[in-house]
Amino acid sequence: MLEDILTLKGLLTFVVAGGGAGIFTSWLLDKWTGYQDWDEDFWKLVIAIIAPAPIAFLAYLGMIAMLYAEPPGDVRAWIETGYAVMAAAIVGQLAHKWKQR
Repeated sequence: MLEDILTLKGLLTFVVAGGGAGIFTSWLLDKWTGYQDWDEDFWKLVIAIIAPAPIAFLAYLGMIAMLYAEPPGDVRAWIETGYAVMAAAIVGQLAHKWKQR
């Protein structure tokens, strides 16, 4: 796995489909002092679960820009693919958070 993420293609694939978006989100939220100072645990949990979705989608767009993945054909395909990438990131993070509780 380590050899795979040492290339840009491998790193982007890991962020999109291998849990990398959740790892990056955890690191980012750990560094954000405003997030750490919040008293409301519910909203902290919501942000931690939802935040990997746009990160995974941006990595997917990076894969398309670098020609590692074919762009979806029409508007409907873009919507379905975007939903699938973001839903997978959210479900992965939700499962991780559920296991922590």
